[in-house]
Amino acid sequence: MISHATSESVNCIAAPFPQPGREIGRHLQPQLRRCIFAGMAAVTETYRYLTKTPGVRGGNARLEGSRIGVHDIIGLLQNGETVDTVPQSFPGITRAQVYECLAYYEDHRAEIDHLVASQMAEAGT
Repeated sequence: MISHATSESVNCIAAPFPQPGREIGRHLQPQLRRCIFAGMAAVTETYRYLTKTPGVRGGNARLEGSRIGVHDIIGLLQNGETVDTVPQSFPGITRAQVYECLAYYEDHRAEIDHLVASQMAEAGT
């Protein structure tokens, strides 16, 4: 599970912290909490199906229990696959995991775009 705070908060309130303007459904949004750090609010992102492990897939975000990177899933989606067809390419992956990869991509677009572009460049050589 990936958990990341935007500040070095220690004291979290368990109440949900809504994200205005994101009407795309609960399953696409990471679990959010309001954290208090020196009187300032911060957002904590938690992804149920994703993990990062140093030395595994370059330490990049991947599906927990596999070596399938978020950028692998996003690359497929960018090349015409759908949320329903990705699990056919990777047996054992659920639609919920694909949606969580989309949520991570939404929160880390530059990181994932760079990884997808690098992977596509390697495939072309």
